[in-house]
Order: sequence, then C-alpha cells, then structure tokens
Amino acid sequence: MFQHALNSFSKGEAGHDYSVENTVVSGMLNKFTNQMVSFRDSHTTLEKEINELRKSVKKHILAIPCELDTEVLDAGSPFTSYIKIRSIIETANKQLIFVDPYMGQGTIRRFFNNIPENVCITVITK
Repeated sequence: MFQHALNSFSKGEAGHDYSVENTVVSGMLNKFTNQMVSFRDSHTTLEKEINELRKSVKKHILAIPCELDTEVLDAGSPFTSYIKIRSIIETANKQLIFVDPYMGQGTIRRFFNNIPENVCITVITK
C-alpha cells in the first residue's frame, strides 16, 4: 500500500517524473526488508535501523517538490483537527509559520515536539 502511494505521489506534475527519488526510497525499503531477519535477536538494533530508515525515507520523499497551500480547517473534534494539523506540520523541512489565535502554551508542545531542529518555527497567537 505504501509503495503504491509512493508511486502515485512521485509521478509528480505533468511533464515531471521523480522516479529517481521513488527508486531510492524503494531500494531502501527493499534493503531493510532483506536485512530484517538479521535484526531479530536485537530489539535495540532493530529500533535503531527502523529510525534511520524512517529519517532517510522521509528526507527523500520531502525532496519531491510539491506545493502546500495554506489551510483553514472546518469545525470538528479537537482530535480530528490535531491529526490534520500534525500531518501538515510534520512536512516542514525549512520554515513553518503557524497562525492560530487560540494556540496556548500547553498546546504548543503537543503540536511541535517532533519537528526537526533545523526548522525555523514562527507561531503567531493572542
């Protein structure tokens, strides 16, 4: 399922083909799958390898250019909003400007705790 989604995403816009990025990510996933048996005796090693794979895959997927528009969320449950906002925030790789007049100090940690250290974050609130 992930591979199918990656294939669709990497087709890019008309006239653009990001098959190199797709091939790199697919290769990393295949290599990990082939080596996974060797990690079965060490949960620590497996966890380390999964985290490294996640970072590498994310880096290469984010290298595929796409335009992210700003978004105003419809009213919904707080959890639904949280999931949607987190999915947008986690794509930041250079700069993030977040405008929410209701964002409080306690909420900031919830939304921004998994952002890479090199991302410049600006939060505008009351």
